[in-house]
Amino acid sequence: MSASRTAKHRDSGHDREVDYFDGHAWRTLLPGDTAHAAVGDVHALRKERAEPATLLMALSPGVPRAEYFAQLTTVNERDLNRLHEAHDNHFVDDYGR
Repeated sequence: MSASRTAKHRDSGHDREVDYFDGHAWRTLLPGDTAHAAVGDVHALRKERAEPATLLMALSPGVPRAEYFAQLTTVNERDLNRLHEAHDNHFVDDYGR
């Protein structure tokens, strides 16, 4: 698992910071940064800042996550745990937060 910075990027004003947990520590990803998690590795994303962020995720081999992300935008608080469980999404403590 690694995160690296690309040399330069153009900030459109819409892409901002997202925090990424690589199984050991949290790091802040900026526009143009990349992160990788191998199959079975513990990893996490969190967004604590108020400004919006855009995130491109590539899942390979393809994991059927489209339905999960579609439902995540509209699920109510009462059904959130059931949604996570149905899509094999598990949460860990915020290490070093």
